[in-house]
Amino acid sequence: MGRKIAEFRRKQSLAYPVAGRLALIAMAIFSGVTQGYEDLADYAATLSQGQLRALRVRLDGRTGRVRCPRRTCFQRVLTGVNAHTLEQVLLLWQEQVLGPVQDQLVVLDGKEIRHAEVESVSAVSGAGRWLGSTLVQAGSNEIPAGREQLAKLDLVDKIVLADAAHTQVETVKQILYEQGGDYLLTVKKNQKTLFEIEDWARILPLTSTPPVGTMRIPFVDFHGGSGKPAGRPNLERIMAELIGNMLVAQSGGPTAVINASLAGAIQEAGRHPEAIEEIYGGLNGILGILNEDLIDLQEERRLAIEGLKFTPAAGLGTCRYKVDFKKNPEKAVRDMDRLFEVFQAHNIRYFFYAGGNDSQDTSLKIHEEAIKRGWEMRVIGVPKTIDNDLPHTDHCPGYGSAIKYAATTVMEVGIDVGSMATDDGSCCIIEVMGRSAGWIAAGTVLAKRGDPAAPPHIILLPEIQYNVDDVMAKVKETVAAYGYCIMVVGEGIRDHKGEEIGADKERLDAFGHPVLAGAAIKIKDYIQEKLNTKTRTVLLGYSQRAAAHCASATDAAEAAACGEAAVRAAVAGQSGYMVKIVREQAQPYKSSVALHDLREIANVEHFVPREWVSEDGFLPNEKFIEYARPLIEGEVKAPTEGGLPKYIVLAKSRVEKKLPPRA
Repeated sequence: MGRKIAEFRRKQSLAYPVAGRLALIAMAIFSGVTQGYEDLADYAATLSQGQLRALRVRLDGRTGRVRCPRRTCFQRVLTGVNAHTLEQVLLLWQEQVLGPVQDQLVVLDGKEIRHAEVESVSAVSGAGRWLGSTLVQAGSNEIPAGREQLAKLDLVDKIVLADAAHTQVETVKQILYEQGGDYLLTVKKNQKTLFEIEDWARILPLTSTPPVGTMRIPFVDFHGGSGKPAGRPNLERIMAELIGNMLVAQSGGPTAVINASLAGAIQEAGRHPEAIEEIYGGLNGILGILNEDLIDLQEERRLAIEGLKFTPAAGLGTCRYKVDFKKNPEKAVRDMDRLFEVFQAHNIRYFFYAGGNDSQDTSLKIHEEAIKRGWEMRVIGVPKTIDNDLPHTDHCPGYGSAIKYAATTVMEVGIDVGSMATDDGSCCIIEVMGRSAGWIAAGTVLAKRGDPAAPPHIILLPEIQYNVDDVMAKVKETVAAYGYCIMVVGEGIRDHKGEEIGADKERLDAFGHPVLAGAAIKIKDYIQEKLNTKTRTVLLGYSQRAAAHCASATDAAEAAACGEAAVRAAVAGQSGYMVKIVREQAQPYKSSVALHDLREIANVEHFVPREWVSEDGFLPNEKFIEYARPLIEGEVKAPTEGGLPKYIVLAKSRVEKKLPPRA
């Protein structure tokens, strides 16, 4: 690349070869850095000394180290290099690295360049692959630049989606008749001349021509009109003209990958500037929204957003607050009034809520209230729970990472306890989360790896009622066989009467549930009293949902995909749904995302099927193992500092409040 671009700087400016800097810029762009010189400098600072040397960055004579380029270095290169030559080199390089573009969709859009007097009209593929750019003076007519950019491309049998600024008759005719492509559009009131095109069916094959001013146009099957071959993509989406701001929030117990969903939603929103103007985050869930505690997520650095994908807990903060029309209808009405005051004050048209059962119920209520109040807003729920108890989804983001950590811990504790076994025997009880559903406890069976003698030896699930005497007999049998026993219990396990063994009925949580105060300790007391066997307990607690160091790469990728899918669905006109994960195939594992009606999700729990557990109820069987095994695959690699993970903390730039304080 360096041989194709001439050196244009003075000798005293040559500490950084132009080719090396351009390569560094390209690396940053492909890594998601798009904001400006400062972010380029921040990206450069993340590179190692070896990487900088490979880019031919020279040593600092005073320190003997490679000096990291600063923002002014990038500014000088980008303002001095020949843009057309750079474009050709980058396109060639991109093709050599990624191969030819296979995507049939071409998107054309114009964007203002920050701190510059020019705008960029760029073409990208539907998958986000850059196809080239043309610069125009800020405020000038973008249409000629758009046509110029399209003329560079092979559009035969391609589908072109262009911003309204480019959708003029001559542009459409160029796409259709001169370059052999198809054109997709949303019809606005200022585009009447588009209806003068005679071959309308090749633009959008509808059953009839829609009236001018139509707000929504359904895309139907492209199946080889005008003599073209069959097999064009069926774009089952609705491009809906709803422009406004987006608000995303998190609720309930965090997970190791809930922030990956947040990152996915933010990054996908950035790809839809035609619909989403501002991207806000609600601090501490619905409670923060009620208090109008919003932050501007567009002020966060791109590297910080990307870093959310390996950072545990809730980056925006969370809450356990329920808008409860059944138990406190008057307060619920006030809460809804306040929520919509906030939505309207900040023009919130897209709302995404990541959470479990109660959170999806909140999403449903907001969706229904928006319809009732006539406030056009798209509401999509994003699944999140280590409990894995949401219905109609194969599994929930957060679950794979939780059982990967829990199973790893069981393996390690088992090795420890087994190494200290004595003639008297010993028992260790590990308590995991899961009040009504035993998915996490069941997931620890993966630690056995098919070895009957390996721990865990007993797993007690909340779905099954256990007779304490039967449990004691199983413990005694296990200690006699192996010299020790590792038992895993879900926090909500029940006795033969159906009573929660660890429930403290004198204390209730925010949702009115009795606080669980230690099932493992109760079982320990039984064992020591009835068997006189040395017994210890391990309570995993918050660690099982926060252990990002042991997160599943499969889980993190699916969590991000759910956030992205939620935004795509909303922009396409959907509301009142939750994103769900669909298992496409088992071997090799493959999943996809889809939508499911929130009315069938909210406040419904999904339990471990009884046929996935052994007849005696003490261990999940092979059916469960086949289900759970793929969900823990892969490792999430976080950067480290001083031997510890370097997690991300958002800057949280506050959005100015427009309303009086909440009453």
